[in-house]
Amino acid sequence: MGALPRNKLLELSGLLEGTCNTVESGLERIGMPDEDATEVEDQLLDVNMERCQICDWWMESAELVNADGDVVGCDQCREPEKEED
Repeated sequence: MGALPRNKLLELSGLLEGTCNTVESGLERIGMPDEDATEVEDQLLDVNMERCQICDWWMESAELVNADGDVVGCDQCREPEKEED
């Protein structure tokens, strides 16, 4: 099918953020159910939206890394940072 138009990709991103909904359900809601969900999930990275690898909820990509740039999951899943003495 090809790349989603940017406006549809942003609309989908807004629908998915903070949920555990599927790409397929989001595509249905934006009126594009025939798009390839795997391709669209890859395209969501272009607008900085991806799933937490631990809980599968959709988050902005920056919310899934720590200050060192390590992928650590969302705030709910990551280990609490140790306080320095």
